[in-house]
Amino acid sequence: MRPPYIVTVTSKGQMSVPIAICRKLGVKPGTKFDIYPMGGESIRATVRRPSRILEYAGDLKHFDKKVAVKEHEGRLCLTPLREEDGKR
Repeated sequence: MRPPYIVTVTSKGQMSVPIAICRKLGVKPGTKFDIYPMGGESIRATVRRPSRILEYAGDLKHFDKKVAVKEHEGRLCLTPLREEDGKR
């Protein structure tokens, strides 16, 4: 395993991602990351990919019942609406 990259935090709290990691992950200027504290002195950074939910919108018109459409962890989730939910 390669030794860890060392990055320095600026006075504004910013860190630069090493170019080798950017290339491997396809990170470009403006890419967003989700940062999670992992306890102790560790964090996890995950590249945030753009939502693809609108790509599937046309596929939903065949439903004859009302459904709620949500995206959860990068997946499209359909939930049937109860009768009382549809009367808002």
